[in-house]
Amino acid sequence: VTKAEPDRLKMATEQEITDLAVSANAKTQERKEDTKELCKDMFGKVADYVNGELTVTCEEYDLLLRLNQITIAKYSDMGKLAGGLTDVSKRLNEKFVSLQQYCDQIDQIESSVSELEQTAYRLDSYAKQLEAKFKTLEKR
Repeated sequence: VTKAEPDRLKMATEQEITDLAVSANAKTQERKEDTKELCKDMFGKVADYVNGELTVTCEEYDLLLRLNQITIAKYSDMGKLAGGLTDVSKRLNEKFVSLQQYCDQIDQIESSVSELEQTAYRLDSYAKQLEAKFKTLEKR
């Protein structure tokens, strides 16, 4: 090996190291670019996912809002109906109170009629007994 050869090897090695460094630097740069692209893609997809979730959540809140409004309307209608029923119930109760005296009179008349019926049955029975006695006396 001559004296020039170690210099040449040294130069070749420096050249190779430089080439390797440039190649490694290029690969590193390429990896950085790939990583940037993958990160952009990932963040885009995550943003789409979050946007979709927020859209669904907003739609659910809109649906709940509409359901609540419908429920409020139904309960309002039911309240008005209940108020009307209360008024009707009060009027019916007032009519019942005003008719109660007539119901009491009807009950008294019914009681009197029952007593009169009993008296009529007793009178009929007594009349039959008298008739039977009269016939027996007539036969003698």
